[in-house]
Amino acid sequence: MNRKSTRILFLISVLILVGMIGSAALTSLSFSRDIAAGRILSDLDGNAAVTFIPLSGYEDHVKSLGNGEVFFDLTEALADGAAGGFNAASFFAIGSEGNEVFSLSNHSDLAVTLSLRESTGGLALEGNTGPLEPGETGSYYFTIDTDGMPPGTAITGILRVTSDDEASEEAGGGSSGGIVLPPLSPAIFYDFTLDQTDLEDFIALRYWDEAPEGLVSNDALLFIENPYDTYTLSTTALLSDPANASQSYGGYGLFFETTLDESDRDTGYILQFDRQLAALVVRPRSYGNESHTLLRIMNTDSPNHTTLFHSDLIPTSLRDPWWSQEHEMSLTVTDPDPATPEKLLSVAVDGEVILENYAFTGLEPGTTQYTGFRTWAVSATYESLSITPGQ
Repeated sequence: MNRKSTRILFLISVLILVGMIGSAALTSLSFSRDIAAGRILSDLDGNAAVTFIPLSGYEDHVKSLGNGEVFFDLTEALADGAAGGFNAASFFAIGSEGNEVFSLSNHSDLAVTLSLRESTGGLALEGNTGPLEPGETGSYYFTIDTDGMPPGTAITGILRVTSDDEASEEAGGGSSGGIVLPPLSPAIFYDFTLDQTDLEDFIALRYWDEAPEGLVSNDALLFIENPYDTYTLSTTALLSDPANASQSYGGYGLFFETTLDESDRDTGYILQFDRQLAALVVRPRSYGNESHTLLRIMNTDSPNHTTLFHSDLIPTSLRDPWWSQEHEMSLTVTDPDPATPEKLLSVAVDGEVILENYAFTGLEPGTTQYTGFRTWAVSATYESLSITPGQ
């Protein structure tokens, strides 16, 4: 049986992930923002054209990808409210009137409208109706009615913000300054904690265990194709500390800008969560072997900002429990000038940016490339991986 755990989340700008509860299919939403006035800077930044803010009771469900994009994780919200599981032939609300999930504020120069499009599985958007004028804020929540839906039906939708000019143009009314945006590429999300992951769908080298907690290894590599030239990669992972021994070694890594030869030997780069070095490091790799350290991010009093960077987030002690806690590690690769081989790398841990716009030599546009994981010395568990295309 093919148990591939791939979710295509369309038009990702702000991603809402709702996990599987009971027998329900994975539920996913995505935001597309098409604004004819103002500029998107950051979805949680008041200078953005439109700003999405989680409301009371849902603050813990918002996370940052570290590049100005955010996503809502409503798995716990569903789990808390779905007594006995979230099943077919039921009506379920995520939030309610007076207890909405999120708000949308319009900081642009035009009225904007939030709508839910291409919804499946009985998903509906509730709350503020009608357009938001400049300076106005609306609040929203969701309902899901699975009555009559076959078990396993995907619950998905696209939340789209449009300016009045663009909405008029789509309706055939012409344009008075609205912009026409090309369709965005889909993002890809793998949830390795679900019983839908098949290692045969990936390139797995050495031994991997498909555990309820995720994919587990202590000396192995895994490669997953990355179809995008610019992107954000984000993984949630946990480095083990056997028997609470507080060892001071081991780590895991996230491949980027990586190619494989006919023997599946990797050449490219890897971002490593390295306990032994008390740092996050980036190393080049060639035909499956590591090269010198390109850069190190650590808690240091003497950064040189070329190969050594400072972050207060990272402990100085190798025995700090932080090293064996769950973390979300993200990296973003941008390409400001595709005519040159130079790309820019940014890194974030748990939503905090610890490296911005580090210049390095990347792959040529259109090169088949891979991401994935490497583990060494002690066991690491990978819960998820997202591949979000650059804008």
